[in-house]
Amino acid sequence: MEPETGIAIAAQAMVGAALIVMAIGSILLIKRLSELSPSGWWGVALGIVFAFLTGVALLLPSTSHWLTTYLSPLFPDGLVESEIAEFAWISAAIVAPFAAIAVCLLISAAIEMPSRADLEHRVAAHRRTLEKLRETRKDLEERVAVRSREVYEAKKRLEIALRDTNITVSMQDLSLRYVWIRNAPSGFDAQYMLGRTDDEILPNKTSEETMSLKQRVIDTGEEERGQVIVQNGHQLRYFDLTAEPYHNEDGSIAGILSIAVEVTEQKEREERLRSVLREMSHRSKNTLTILLGIARQTAQRSKSLSEFLASFDARLRALVGSQDLLVEHDWRAIPLDELVRTQIKPYLDGAERRLHLEGPSVRIRAEPAQNLGLALHELARNAQRFGALSDTKGQINVFWTLDPADDPNTLKITWQEKDGPEVSPPTSPPGFGQTMTERILARALDGNAVINYLPEGVVCKIDVSMAHVET
Repeated sequence: MEPETGIAIAAQAMVGAALIVMAIGSILLIKRLSELSPSGWWGVALGIVFAFLTGVALLLPSTSHWLTTYLSPLFPDGLVESEIAEFAWISAAIVAPFAAIAVCLLISAAIEMPSRADLEHRVAAHRRTLEKLRETRKDLEERVAVRSREVYEAKKRLEIALRDTNITVSMQDLSLRYVWIRNAPSGFDAQYMLGRTDDEILPNKTSEETMSLKQRVIDTGEEERGQVIVQNGHQLRYFDLTAEPYHNEDGSIAGILSIAVEVTEQKEREERLRSVLREMSHRSKNTLTILLGIARQTAQRSKSLSEFLASFDARLRALVGSQDLLVEHDWRAIPLDELVRTQIKPYLDGAERRLHLEGPSVRIRAEPAQNLGLALHELARNAQRFGALSDTKGQINVFWTLDPADDPNTLKITWQEKDGPEVSPPTSPPGFGQTMTERILARALDGNAVINYLPEGVVCKIDVSMAHVET
């Protein structure tokens, strides 16, 4: 081999190897590029192919001698070197047009690539955009924080406003399923109600009426009001319901907003008031009947207007005393000992030691208590005028007994006067007191009443039906 030929082949080999290394390096570098246009990418790709093929073409002549030397035993006819050389030049010729095209595309790509100034301008623009995005993000975060605080404060104000009240606020979608609820009524679980309709929560009849009212709101877009009655065990619960639509931004109906106010206590108060008014009317009629009877009986037995006024006033005060006791005990049964003391006390002149009471704790119901009070008043008034209270030594004992073995249906009351002046039976027709006790009182108590005028003192025995007694 000629020296110059050897140098040329070595040079070709070095250039070919360099081109192959450049192609491999370009492949590694291209992975880091991200801003080339599609044509630029094709140019770079073809450039890499060109470099690789050119390197191979240049390496083939330099390696043909090596191949011929080591492979000649396999080809004794000496065809290897010529065929390899021919293949190398043919490959170089084929690669040459592609190389030209690749160079043109690379130049085009290079022209399209931005300059350093352009890159710096783009970076600066990107930085400004990033800064604006940061400012926008900060502003949005501040707005979201402010809005979140407003929503939280509104929620807290609503919770505070609804706390310890009987007001429930809720929202339902177009299918009338609960999506939001605050201050659910006692006995209802808000978490359970979410996602359900009223017909899944309330009794059938109640749910039908409620669903119908709310559906009308969705159909008409108008507010609806109504009363909902819920059966809760043996108790009826009442709710005043107001439902109105709420809308999307485009004005379409998104669902309904409802406010339910439980008015059960108000209904119960109204019912109690009606009951009290009915009772007052009944009692007023009874009182008027008693007053008319007192007035009529007093007038028949009075010899003058002054005597009538004095007697009527005393009996009216006795009736008022009994009613004061009834008011004090909410017009329920009153203790018998209190009734006795109230009627006798005005005639004791402060000497309450002259009155002795004994008996178990019992109460007399309202209507018979008024009649019994009048009878006790008449006995005490007669005792002051003619009996044990007409002097300073007389005593009055009032005792009562319950004897289930002897008579389980009767309360026995005994009025006994002693240590007073000797008593004589009346010679004139029975007065108001005796008539009141033995006739009117006996009927009112569904029992019996008898006055005995014993020389040592008056004794009155009164039997009261247990239907008028509370123990």
